[in-house]
Amino acid sequence: LSHCIDSCTSRYGDTTNVEYHCDSDDDCWCYCQSSCDCMESVGGSSTWAPTGTLTIPGSCNSYSYSYSYSYDDADDADSQSYAGWEQFLDAGWCNSDLDYPICDSDSWSTCSLSHCIDSCTSTYGETTNVEYHCASDDDCWCYCQSSCDCMEDVGESSTWAPTGTLTIPDPCSSYSYSYSYYSYSYSDSYSYTPEPTSKPTTEPTSKPTTPTEKDDASHTAATPLAASAAAVSSSSARTWIQRVTGASASETQAVGKSAKK
Repeated sequence: LSHCIDSCTSRYGDTTNVEYHCDSDDDCWCYCQSSCDCMESVGGSSTWAPTGTLTIPGSCNSYSYSYSYSYDDADDADSQSYAGWEQFLDAGWCNSDLDYPICDSDSWSTCSLSHCIDSCTSTYGETTNVEYHCASDDDCWCYCQSSCDCMEDVGESSTWAPTGTLTIPDPCSSYSYSYSYYSYSYSDSYSYTPEPTSKPTTEPTSKPTTPTEKDDASHTAATPLAASAAAVSSSSARTWIQRVTGASASETQAVGKSAKK
């Protein structure tokens, strides 16, 4: 800390405060600052300033809360709270365009409520609420949300928002959806014309005639009776045509949506 303050004040005369924080004995950082318009990384870093010279402003991504909050001690996932924010237990999560995950399926000590809210509000200025829920002490998740159009997974997740800023809307499943339709028809036809074939013909034959003798010797008539049969030799070609037409059918396709969890 002394190296941080001495270096900033000796090199930069406009230094009014320094960011100095250690996550562990082996992980410390220092940044010189010339003013303090708003606070970044609330809950993830610390500021040092000459005594009595600095009043902590609100978060740079603040909505309806300020730095005056404090964290409540929690013994387990269910006892967590965040000053200035309210919980909508089992209300589901707000459907929004942001929907960014901070942590998922982690223990509550790693994926805590404070870590969830601080990460969302410091990283995404459009955050208006967060989905934060723990199914058990070892199964917690957090997603940043930028609006609240409708509620997903009602009864299976929870939402936190700055107190008095959120009215829980209807479940997304209660919305009406439109459907698209399409239909099709099938039609086909073909014809078949076989080669013409000739009907077998029979050569005409003459009917044998027998002369008839009359008792009258002076009159003998032998008149052959000849009958000729007409030859029938040709047959008309046949043409077969078959048409097949498929019946019209229609199908309906519905539009749905999957759940995130």
